[in-house]
Amino acid sequence: MIAMLMAFLAGCAQRETDIGSDLIPLQPQGNSGQTTIFATHSAEWDRDLSTGRGSTLQVGEARDFVTVSALRFQPLDVLPDSFVLDTARIRFRVDRIYPARGEAPDLRMLIKQIPIAWYEDSLKEGTFADRSSYPVIDTILIPTGAGAVDSLYWKVPDSVWASWLVDDSLNHGILLEADNPDVIVGFQTAEGAENFRTFLEIIGQEFSTEEGAEPVAWDDTLYATDDGYVAEDLSEPVPGRLRISQGAYRRALLYFPLDSVTSNPLRTVVRARIHFFADLGVPNSLVYSGSNFLYKDASLADTSWFAEPDSASQSFVAVSSSSFGSDNTEIVFENTSVVASLVGNPETNGGFSIQATLESDVVSRQFFHAYDSEVDSLRPRLEIWWVEP
Repeated sequence: MIAMLMAFLAGCAQRETDIGSDLIPLQPQGNSGQTTIFATHSAEWDRDLSTGRGSTLQVGEARDFVTVSALRFQPLDVLPDSFVLDTARIRFRVDRIYPARGEAPDLRMLIKQIPIAWYEDSLKEGTFADRSSYPVIDTILIPTGAGAVDSLYWKVPDSVWASWLVDDSLNHGILLEADNPDVIVGFQTAEGAENFRTFLEIIGQEFSTEEGAEPVAWDDTLYATDDGYVAEDLSEPVPGRLRISQGAYRRALLYFPLDSVTSNPLRTVVRARIHFFADLGVPNSLVYSGSNFLYKDASLADTSWFAEPDSASQSFVAVSSSSFGSDNTEIVFENTSVVASLVGNPETNGGFSIQATLESDVVSRQFFHAYDSEVDSLRPRLEIWWVEP
């Protein structure tokens, strides 16, 4: 009787193995199986982090994103002791355009004087909330046509230049803001690619202290001491969907109960993958033309976010990127090592956070199916392959 029972169990184990045998990277020594677990909780998580240390400046309004950029130069750091200015001008070289070159209206860009102190690491959503009261210095037109010239120069007015030379503590720089909707233009900061960086060009004459010496031509190129952009995401949530954004640091939280896998503590996870599905039909999605979304996942420390998403605590144990494109709506994350540790310690299962890899790069927003999506087959799921003695 015992022999017949053992033969029956062996047959069941073999049939379970057949489900995913070619996907298991290890040759099982005992029973094996595959388990699919659908998310039972999901939420959006907004982080209050600075976008100031990125390589991008963003100016515009589109799809419920509003972006402004700030620049602060310190010319006193490079000027000779005796100097007369001929020209000071800022070069802007267009990097990216949303929706695309030739498809967006020209950007009428306001240049405003910033009256408050700020620095790169302080650039968070709401930093320039009262910018409507900032005085407008000038307006510059940024062409977005397919054949438009990429480099433009703005001559710094004498009054602005003088204010930059009086006292660094009073030099708060300039703000770049859109004066029309439906376009976002990207430039690059001092940390960006060399040929695209925004810089201040200074041209003038240096005077020697020696008696009778003639003035000599002097020029230099100066990068901003502080530069970066601030994005406001004014979009509304969509039932059954999760938003992941760049520029506004919005991430997705997912929880998968592991009870069915951890019921046998001797099980060993040999592979685990999260499947996450984008919804391309939501009109408020915003992705720059020709670019992909990149994501990485990170585990969470506890499940307190079930009640309050803002209470989530992230541990960054898992690092697994997956690209997203307009022809590939399924994102797959390999997270074998993290799930294996959770199976051994089920009380540490706080779920996962999924975020954009370049969160302070160009603004973007994509919607994904949540645990309560009306489309069952597109709800987030976790696939686990395991073996046991």
